[in-house]
Amino acid sequence: MRLFGLTAALLVAGCEGGPEQEVDVDLLFFSRALNGANELRAALVDEPSTAKTVDALAGATSASFLDTERVIATVGIDLVVLSLTDNSVTPVATDVVMVGPEGVGDVVISAGYVDPGEPELTEDGEPIGVELDFDLYRLDLTTGATTRLTEGPSFDAAVTVADDGRVFYVSDASGQNELWALDDGTPRQVTTGANLVGRACVSGDGATLVWGQATADGTVLVQASTADGVIRPLGTGVIGVSPAIADDGRVVFSRFEPFAEDQDPVAELFVYDPATDIVTQLTDDGRIASSPALAR
Repeated sequence: MRLFGLTAALLVAGCEGGPEQEVDVDLLFFSRALNGANELRAALVDEPSTAKTVDALAGATSASFLDTERVIATVGIDLVVLSLTDNSVTPVATDVVMVGPEGVGDVVISAGYVDPGEPELTEDGEPIGVELDFDLYRLDLTTGATTRLTEGPSFDAAVTVADDGRVFYVSDASGQNELWALDDGTPRQVTTGANLVGRACVSGDGATLVWGQATADGTVLVQASTADGVIRPLGTGVIGVSPAIADDGRVVFSRFEPFAEDQDPVAELFVYDPATDIVTQLTDDGRIASSPALAR
């Protein structure tokens, strides 16, 4: 989830309206919801007023960039790939239900489970609930083949992938939710005492993880080295969850803010600049904005 020099012409792919001039931009995708309806939005980080709905991905709840030309998104329980060059949407066939996909190029890593199929019924014809076993899977977009990466009683989910393909994720294998890495296919616990809220993200170089940590003062953004797992604050008490890290070190995240006197606080997007220790609000329309993803 990194920034790169992208022409504004790509912003209009799949979107309603948008600028026509070609300039370098920092492209952000995020999910927005109101009254049960989800939509995906695209915007320039430094010009949030440019936000447009990505009509080609109607109903998408999350998206992430595979490269400079493609986005993979979740629509319901289905995976689709959006081409930013020709606005085409390609369904991805897989025998695994994949949740929160992240990837680089043609390789996608995701939490997932095998679809149990038709539910077993009681004598009264009521469906019997099935406890889903979430593990990590690798999906090859070229061949469509899926490979199971983790297996066991632990709940493995919320994947984040570095630019070189290194995989980090949340697992309760230690007895509580901590951040783990897959080192050459072998799970390695990175943090102890993460107190994680929501998902984490990894920097493009794979050196730093950032996430929201539950504290007495609220959910505060913290960071840790992927090498030693030492947890440090990000800035001076930045409140937020679901971060995405840019190559220049800025962090886009979500947090709840009051919008109107007669309305409960709603999630809006903000960007934190560690160079200045300043937080800037990006969205302010009273609709839930979450799951930011920055272009690679």
